[in-house]
Amino acid sequence: MPRLPARFAAVILCFAPLFQQRSWRHAQVLLVGAILAPGRRTVTSILRITGRSQERRFVNYHRILNRAAWSGRAAARVLLGLLVDAFVPAGPVLLGLDDTIERRRGKRISAKILWGDEWRQAVWQNAPAHQQSGGDDADICTLLCSGRDRRHSCRRLRVP
Repeated sequence: MPRLPARFAAVILCFAPLFQQRSWRHAQVLLVGAILAPGRRTVTSILRITGRSQERRFVNYHRILNRAAWSGRAAARVLLGLLVDAFVPAGPVLLGLDDTIERRRGKRISAKILWGDEWRQAVWQNAPAHQQSGGDDADICTLLCSGRDRRHSCRRLRVP
């Protein structure tokens, strides 16, 4: 594994307790590659971006996801903790989740998703086209309230 910047390595190390020592080496490569890989984050594209596409035992990286003993829920818990620490260091956080599955895709499909909430729909309609693609996405709407100052942000995140 190449040397990583200290802050980057600290984030990756938060996931170390989720894996056994033997599988952690492969999981570490997958985590770094998932952050660096553009487009679809398949194991093959992750190995390509990390320079391991010609490795003899590349199948071991695929096995991490389906054979190694690790918990997706525990990984999600660690990731949520990191996101909250990064974006909301202090104060209350209110998260609204919408996991509506939208399978229609394409440039010519309009009004893919309609909400009863006018604010969220306005944010969605003003978003760039690449953020409006369908698929198995989850909308996470974060409302941060501190005193009289209120900030609202809405992000569309890909759910693996």
